[in-house]
Amino acid sequence: MSFELYFDESNKIDEFRSTFSYYGIIGCTNSDRIKIDSYKKDIDFRSELHFVKFNLSLVNYYLDIFKYSLNFIKTNIYIVNNDYAIKVGDKLGLQPVAIRNLLYTKIPERLIYGILRTGSDFQNIDIYIDEWDGYGNKNLEFFSEENAAKFKSIIASNCKFDDEKKMKECNKMINKVYNHVQLTKTLRDQLNAQAMYRGLNYKVDRCRQGKSDDFIGLQIIDIILGIFSFLFEEKYLEMPKNIELETMNNIFEKLESHERELINSAYKKDEKYKLIVPADDIKKRNKLKELNKKLKIYDINNIAKAEFVYLVLSDNETLKKLLTLNIFIWPEDDSKDNNSTIGKEYISKYVATFLNFKNDFDNAHMKNIIDFHNDKLSEVKYKFKDYRDKFNYPSRLSKLVERYLNQLTISCLDNDQ
Repeated sequence: MSFELYFDESNKIDEFRSTFSYYGIIGCTNSDRIKIDSYKKDIDFRSELHFVKFNLSLVNYYLDIFKYSLNFIKTNIYIVNNDYAIKVGDKLGLQPVAIRNLLYTKIPERLIYGILRTGSDFQNIDIYIDEWDGYGNKNLEFFSEENAAKFKSIIASNCKFDDEKKMKECNKMINKVYNHVQLTKTLRDQLNAQAMYRGLNYKVDRCRQGKSDDFIGLQIIDIILGIFSFLFEEKYLEMPKNIELETMNNIFEKLESHERELINSAYKKDEKYKLIVPADDIKKRNKLKELNKKLKIYDINNIAKAEFVYLVLSDNETLKKLLTLNIFIWPEDDSKDNNSTIGKEYISKYVATFLNFKNDFDNAHMKNIIDFHNDKLSEVKYKFKDYRDKFNYPSRLSKLVERYLNQLTISCLDNDQ
């Protein structure tokens, strides 16, 4: 049986943008992947599924394809506490980039092997990795005119170098270009070695990088990792990058002195207040998220993502499947410096926290709609845009407002949304 595996990651450890980094694998038979591709084609969705670039106007396509794909895939997720990993690396004299490369030599192989060892008929295996230079290149740079000239110059230098010196010079060039792991080769060799050593009936035929828009499997694992990181790190609580002057003035009236200091250090006043906290200042960004539990002003993109995640989790069958996915975390307990145990993680507590937030968010918005309508809800009084303007939402959040109106059984004077 032909089997396909897709690897992706989110929040790389050496980018210092996140508390955790996430590594994920999904696997399915070749025939099941063809079914998912056909389903996407049948509903006439030609775009790429991508969590970061999620557009709420396309939410129904995302939901349909994502729910359908969960019927066919096996999934393993591995989460690394970045601070802990960097502390361990410091003890060994390793820089964050070196730590990341070492994790690549271990985590993808473990996640994939965890899927392959449970099968009895995985004979022809193809692995696809989301394309990125840090995983290793495709040898194309050695065919460039510049590198061809360099190699030719070294090899032709009979009077300058002996053969040993030529080899050293060529190796220097190779090491400079390949200043990273060669994940495709390493992964294939590791897994085939495991199959031989364990006497398992599989063989990895091909392991290569690919562009995510060409492979539905890479798109599905991107969505899964996006949902998990969104829940684990409560990204829905992030404050907007830009805040209107009037809004910020109203905010200051609610703040205590230490909270004002935090806002003043995080935002710069211009035509709007602009967020100036560097992406790698995780501590301050987490403080802003904590403060935002009180302020309740949210980034538009995260409002859209929160609606998508809510709709995913609101489907009981989909929720059951997500709750039973294999998720591992390292370390299991980061409060102990000497604890390097890998633990099993469950998303149920993060789901509960998010749903409580979303219910409060939705209820507050629907109450505002009721107050705005200010009469029998069955009476048709306003255009759709009037309700959207109530929250100062752009048209790309129309689906959210539409859901509120449907739940309240409110009709509009027009259908122009």
